[in-house]
Amino acid sequence: MKIGIVLPFHLRGANNNLPYAFTFRYYSKLKHLVHVCGSEGNLSLNFAVKHGPQCRYVEVKQGPICNESAGNDVLRKKFNDSLKTLPKDLDWYCLAGANDIVSPDFFRQLEVLDPTGIKMAGVGMDQKLFCVEMYRNNIVTSWKLQYQIPLKLLPGINCFSYEAMQVVNFEPYARKGCETGAEQLIAEIGEICPLNGSVTMLKGKHDLNSMDSIKRKHKQVDLSQADVEYLRGLL
Repeated sequence: MKIGIVLPFHLRGANNNLPYAFTFRYYSKLKHLVHVCGSEGNLSLNFAVKHGPQCRYVEVKQGPICNESAGNDVLRKKFNDSLKTLPKDLDWYCLAGANDIVSPDFFRQLEVLDPTGIKMAGVGMDQKLFCVEMYRNNIVTSWKLQYQIPLKLLPGINCFSYEAMQVVNFEPYARKGCETGAEQLIAEIGEICPLNGSVTMLKGKHDLNSMDSIKRKHKQVDLSQADVEYLRGLL
């Protein structure tokens, strides 16, 4: 199975970002093709080489920095342009959040999921979503997301089959909401494939969706001992 993963990122002029550093090191260890897509020249390149040595750095232009939690046209173009850096012979085209770590069991399932047809895969909405506030001494929480629209996938990673990418002209991010918009689009023309796994969101000081924003909109749930052990190993 040929799987490609892109991680679009923007350092906002800083020479370091702790959540990105953790995420890049994690994805650098995967056996799949990973492109980290920055937009700040040598600043982005040097960061990627340092923290994701097995990833390939690709410069992808970006307009004004997006400060909207639901994203905007500039961010959607960055996402689509990042996916277009991948080869055109893959089975799955995946976009992961630059501060989101998706558990290994998700990728094991993706590796055996039939890629034929118009499909979008991700971590199921009923699976674990963790948040780690890295700027507050690694405060860890677990959440149950509650959206006004019906969705099957957690944020953190979107994986599109080759046929799905062809149908949308390699631009799956065309609607408001970015990830949610892409899911709604593929649901209308194909199949949504929720897989088991978890998403760990590493929160920094400048995240578009801050912890305070999550608290206002979603429900916190208790961490199990297994959750604690997993996160200790991850961090």
